[in-house]
Amino acid sequence: ASEGGEEVMMAQVRTASVDLVASEVFGADATIDFLKIDVEGVEIPALRSSLELLGRGGVRDASVEFGPAKRWAESEQHGVAGANPAAAVDVLHKIDAAGYDAYLTWG
Repeated sequence: ASEGGEEVMMAQVRTASVDLVASEVFGADATIDFLKIDVEGVEIPALRSSLELLGRGGVRDASVEFGPAKRWAESEQHGVAGANPAAAVDVLHKIDAAGYDAYLTWG
């Protein structure tokens, strides 16, 4: 693929949900002290994949690093479903309903 005159290499990779990895690594009922998500443009799908873990209170604290929203559009163009502002609002409402507080920092 070409982006801005530069050749960009694309690769298909295997993915797994946060819920699945947490269950396999820590056990189905474990509580994770700190969860960090930094996934360059697929933050919303990654958060959606952690809703079971978050819904049962399985994370004490978390940090999610969001890049510019334009990355979501780029991710969707490459076949990543659910990387858009409407999906972000939906996921953040579900996280709020699970009892978590969200804080935005930048700079």
